[in-house]
Amino acid sequence: MTNRVVTINLSNGQLASLVPEIGHLTNLRTLYLSNNRLTRLPPEIYQLTKLENLYLSNNQLNSLPPEIGQFTSLKTLNLSHNQLVSLPPEIGELTNLMTLALLNNQLAWLPPEIGQHPNLRGLTLSGNQLDQLPPEIAHLTSLITLDLSDNQFTRLPQEIFQLTNLGSLKLSGNQLTLIPYAIVELANLWSLELARTGLTAFPSDIPQLTGLMTLDLSGNHLTSLPKNIAQLTSLRSLDLSDNQLTSLPLELLQLTNLKKLDLRRNPLPIPIRHRFRRAPIPYLARYQEDMIKQDLPS
Repeated sequence: MTNRVVTINLSNGQLASLVPEIGHLTNLRTLYLSNNRLTRLPPEIYQLTKLENLYLSNNQLNSLPPEIGQFTSLKTLNLSHNQLVSLPPEIGELTNLMTLALLNNQLAWLPPEIGQHPNLRGLTLSGNQLDQLPPEIAHLTSLITLDLSDNQFTRLPQEIFQLTNLGSLKLSGNQLTLIPYAIVELANLWSLELARTGLTAFPSDIPQLTGLMTLDLSGNHLTSLPKNIAQLTSLRSLDLSDNQLTSLPLELLQLTNLKKLDLRRNPLPIPIRHRFRRAPIPYLARYQEDMIKQDLPS
């Protein structure tokens, strides 16, 4: 009977340990263990060599044993909201991994073996203590989403620019006062988040990312927008809230696909910021007409 079980959900059980018999479920494909009190995993769990999805978020794990490398069939591994300070080199043996979530741990570095995941599509590393990435990260050529938000980066790791299949890049909450020209190498980006990064000027090369549909620059120190913002013709959502904008360029009217424009908490001279949620372009046009009238001689 146990060999027929393919999914078990033991989440939200306040479990501090697992019974050794769990190792008998040799056909198990998915195991949910989130929101418990696990500090380690029993050795028997590594007998589940057919496991494809393992969810361990919101536990109290502070390390992973080398045996983690025995999960060679794993496609999804969620270790978010634990207390991990490092990853073992054996993490590189999970060559079928497609999604790896390590949100809100205490990681200050990644092992070079992190680059041994040719099928990895999604990597979440937000809320750690990273200030650099190993060069081997550039080998993750299948990566589509990369979340590095709320770490300690002061510059963009050069390895990122070799991940040319990236569609979503989250960098919010790092102190990146400069966005290098190499960002244009990520031509497939559809979403870029640069909130709370300390930017004082709109990154001049971002308008070359003409496939962008979502751009978040909130919580910075921007005082103006460049005219070449009009090149972002695919843009649907633009968050510029919590900046220091005092005017808007006419070229913003050319973003005809824009559905959401957030300008809240900017010192704009006319109180139109709350009108943009449903129909940003018409209200923006009216705003620009008013501004032109103000500039005409009486």
